[in-house]
Amino acid sequence: MLAPVLACIFTLSVPADVGDDRYQFIAGLAERGLQAEVVREARRFLEEHGGHGKADLARYRLATALFDLNRAEEARPHFTRLAKVRGFEFQSEVLFRHGQCELEAGEHDVATGAFERVLAGDGDYLRPAATFLLGESHFRAERFDQAEARYAATLRLEDAESYAADALHGMTWCAYRLGNHDQAIQRAAEFTRAHARDERVQELAFVTGESHLELDRPAPALVAYKQVSTGAFHAAAMRGAGFACAALDDHAGAVEYFGKVLELDGRGPYAPEAALHRGIHQLRLDQARAALESLELPIAGKGPEVQYWRGRSFAKLGDHQQALAAFEAGSGQRPDERLAQRLAIGRADALFELGRTDEAAAVYEAAGSDYALHAAAVAKLNDGEAAEAVRLAAPLANPAKDSEYRLEATLTVAEGQFALERYAAAEAAFAVVADQDQDAGRRARAISRLGWCRFLTDDPVGARAHFERVLKEFGQSAEAVEARFLAGRSAEDAGDAAAAAEHYRRYLGLESKPHAEEASLRLARFEDPAAAEARLARLIQEAPTSSFAPQARFDLAERQAARGEWQAARTNYAAFLAEHGGHELADGAAYDVHREGEGDGHRAALRGGRRAESSRR
Repeated sequence: MLAPVLACIFTLSVPADVGDDRYQFIAGLAERGLQAEVVREARRFLEEHGGHGKADLARYRLATALFDLNRAEEARPHFTRLAKVRGFEFQSEVLFRHGQCELEAGEHDVATGAFERVLAGDGDYLRPAATFLLGESHFRAERFDQAEARYAATLRLEDAESYAADALHGMTWCAYRLGNHDQAIQRAAEFTRAHARDERVQELAFVTGESHLELDRPAPALVAYKQVSTGAFHAAAMRGAGFACAALDDHAGAVEYFGKVLELDGRGPYAPEAALHRGIHQLRLDQARAALESLELPIAGKGPEVQYWRGRSFAKLGDHQQALAAFEAGSGQRPDERLAQRLAIGRADALFELGRTDEAAAVYEAAGSDYALHAAAVAKLNDGEAAEAVRLAAPLANPAKDSEYRLEATLTVAEGQFALERYAAAEAAFAVVADQDQDAGRRARAISRLGWCRFLTDDPVGARAHFERVLKEFGQSAEAVEARFLAGRSAEDAGDAAAAAEHYRRYLGLESKPHAEEASLRLARFEDPAAAEARLARLIQEAPTSSFAPQARFDLAERQAARGEWQAARTNYAAFLAEHGGHELADGAAYDVHREGEGDGHRAALRGGRRAESSRR
């Protein structure tokens, strides 16, 4: 009986494993969510029992508590150490948290490796989160194609619903960063439909605007930018809206939106650019004084681009001495080649205006690279100085000149001569571009202008041939819409009613048709009475403020009078007088409104005269 008793006494006398008890205490704290206490006790454990068998588990509890307390930088070295422990019980969880800490620290490659190890392991419940965060790691490392693939993989997982919005958001940005702008627009729209209440809808509206602008579609870009009314991307969207307006030649809109950038974030990263471009577009609105105020804001700085536009503003105000000083200040800052040429030309212009013609000539000659001369010519043309544009571009346009800008300069000469109404000289230059240029846009422009030269010199047959050539060879060009209308005008002036009517009908079928009212008015002349009167009535109803509404009202009354519908005719004559009493046709309408069945011969003659005058317009 003694042996069992001694055995019992021996067992009771063995001291308990203090380290094990301390770890169990830490685990209990963790289960109760007392993370601050876990941190304190786990650190104490590692100091006193660093070699204990539960040391790695205590470190895991410490790292997890720190992470949960948003102290990822403190947790990071512990997860890094645990990630190297082979066969650790919570290896997948350690790797996942390790990846998160490294991602937050900006160590994207390390984070990528950690998440990849999670996916290679057996922690299936972590797969959706790890797949998504692997995409985030690639994205932050600017590996957008790999990020996109991981985001897409996240969406394909059955249990990844909570990451669907984040993954689609990431994929939208990837498409944008990879230059797949139409895809970015499509994904942003999909995100908005699926997650309309998500605060990132406005952010992706910004991405949509940027994508449209990259694709040279400023109108839909502007619509998208306007949807961004708050948030971190508000100022950036207003900047984009300014550039969209600039691309649309809406200088007032550009001034407004660049001004909003300054209001929203007057010291932010977009403010210097906004001050510069607001000044540029104020100048283009002939608001030179306001332009100077924008360009002289402290945030705008004194860089060469700002100095160039300051010089332009002073020149517009007639202060050529200040303009010269601004151009010289910009030239002294080592601007890039193109800006240096513009500054040099500005200097030369200022010297010329100050009467220092010899100095001006020397500067022009020094700045006289082909690019400089052509750029100067285009600038002069855009500023309405057609004669100067011709003078500057003519040497480059010489057929004997071996210059890469020869055909561009020839087009500039042609446009300048056209603006000066020297149509024969313009036609000769446009013909060179139409026959020799390989650039489709310039050729379409040149052929269209050939049509205009003939149209304005009363050669409707020749004009029609050129406009129809534009339609045949460049049917999708920007000039094709106008060419369709002018082909109709030319056919009408040449007496080919059927061709004119066909061109007008096809023009009215286009989506964009700025001359729709005039085309409708003219088409009515070639239609049967019922169709013509219906078309005129629609024009009056749908475009009552159009400059063609008076003629439409008068023509409708004339048609009704011609077929004896005097009650209807008198109603329209009276309406014409009420709406357009000061119009040149008012006297005729006043005469006819008081006539009923008398003076048919006089009315017929009067109508013929009016219509002849209308066709000349």
